[in-house]
This record gives sequence, structure tokens and C-alpha cells, in this order.
Amino acid sequence: MEEGDDPIFVTFNSQIQIKRRHTGSLALDELFGGGIPEGRVIQLFGPESGGKTSISLAIAGQLIKDGAYPIGFIDAENAIDPAMAKNTFGVDLFDEEKVIFSQQDDAEIIYETLAAMADAGVPLVIVDSTDAMLTEAEDEGGYADAHVGQMARRHSQGLKKLKRRMRRSGMILILISQVRQKIEIGGGGPKSRGPNETTSGGNAIRFYASIRARVSRIEYIPVQGAEPRGMLMQIKTHKNKTARPFRKVDITYMYDRGIVSEADSIRVAAQYGVVGHNGSIYTIEGQ
Repeated sequence: MEEGDDPIFVTFNSQIQIKRRHTGSLALDELFGGGIPEGRVIQLFGPESGGKTSISLAIAGQLIKDGAYPIGFIDAENAIDPAMAKNTFGVDLFDEEKVIFSQQDDAEIIYETLAAMADAGVPLVIVDSTDAMLTEAEDEGGYADAHVGQMARRHSQGLKKLKRRMRRSGMILILISQVRQKIEIGGGGPKSRGPNETTSGGNAIRFYASIRARVSRIEYIPVQGAEPRGMLMQIKTHKNKTARPFRKVDITYMYDRGIVSEADSIRVAAQYGVVGHNGSIYTIEGQ
């Protein structure tokens, strides 16, 4: 066995330690099990304008603050606002020392780029979004051509080759996905009961993701009256292989400052009984 190869077997006294990084939000850290795990795939999915890109940029901004850079951002949607990323989250897309920025949308090239970033030791890469990725056949084919299952195969092949590199380097991969309505089959009604939404691209991302979290907007801030200055969003883990799943947290997000960490800390403190909480009232030792 050559140096750097994986061991043929693992002894029973070996210890697997999950290293984690601070997300910039105590509530998010607590939801993920103590921080975002290194060397894992994280899928953030949900409806449009729910806060998926904002959560990802907030995590990227915290890693840059901690000196863990350069981080990678692949803008497959061609929709990122560089001014918002820099002013709100501290992620300067044009700072080549701290950010590797690409607007590539070719699926094959994206996975080759991810493999190269993992080999180079990039600590975090964000792909926004998987739905905007394009296969070679789709790019060269006509608008009416059918390409059923091609993107699912790309994700399956790409993530299968990428997982070993990520484990060795500790690279965190955040994949942002939109949700769509399931196609109804037969009789005009839903085929089965349960949620009527899903993510595109097959089941590969669901399988390889250690954490799958749904990000959605609850309400705007303020709720009534003036133009919204932010929003209250909810993040719920539908899968978590590094901590307890099926938990949720509420995150306060303001457009001019990002995640309001003070509000999140109070919610977490109330959850563990450090402060009292009754309706909209929070108390400390009765005060």
C-alpha cells in the first residue's frame, strides 16, 4: 500500500472524530450538532427567496473571519449580487486571495472543479444551485429533446468520485437546491399521500448528503407597514447523520447585517432553560 492510500481495514479501537466549523450562528451550530461538519456534503433546499444563499454566504463569511480561506463559490444561476455578498456577509467575490469565484454551469466541469478544489484543500465550496447545472447533452441538444435521468447520473458519478477527496481534505460542500412540485400520475390526483414537493436531479444528493436542511421564510420584518428590512426564516433538518435529525430553528435575518446572532442566542438559551420564555416575553431570573 502506497503512502496516502486508504487503509485496507480499520481496527476496532480506531476513533472517528467529526471536526466542525463555526457557522456564525449559535442556533445553526446547535442544529447541526455543534457546527458544520468538515468533509461532508450539505444540501440546503427550499422555495425561492427563502434564504438558502444567505445562509450559505453567512457560513462562508464566518470561515473567512476564522482565517479558513480561500472558499469557493460556483454561481451556476448567474444570480449572485457581489455588493450584497461583500457588504452583508463579508464575502468579497473579487478578492482572489479569499474567494475562488466561478459562474460555470456545465455539470461535468463543475465536478472536475470540485475535485481540484478538494485536492487543493479548499475548506468550503458553495454551488448555487444544482438545478442550474447543465449536462453536455442538454447544452448541445434541441429545446424539445428529452434528457431524462442525465443530471441524476452526473450527480451520482460526480459525488461518488468526490467523497473520498472530501474525506481526506476536510472540504465542506454546500449544494443549494430548489424544490418543485411532484408530477401527478394517473387519474389526475396525487399518486401517494405526503409532501407534494421534491428536489430535482435524482436521489444521489439525498444519499451522499450528511445533512439535508429545508430553508423557508416564515414572515417579513416588520410584519406589517413599512418596506421589509429582513425576514424570519426557519431551518429544519430532514436528514442529519452527524447529530439528531428532524429538528428546526428560527433565524432572524436582516438585509443590511445578515443573521442577527443575538436573537438566535436568546432562542437557544430559552430552549435550554437558561432564560425564561413565555409567549413573546423573555426573562432572566424573573426580570
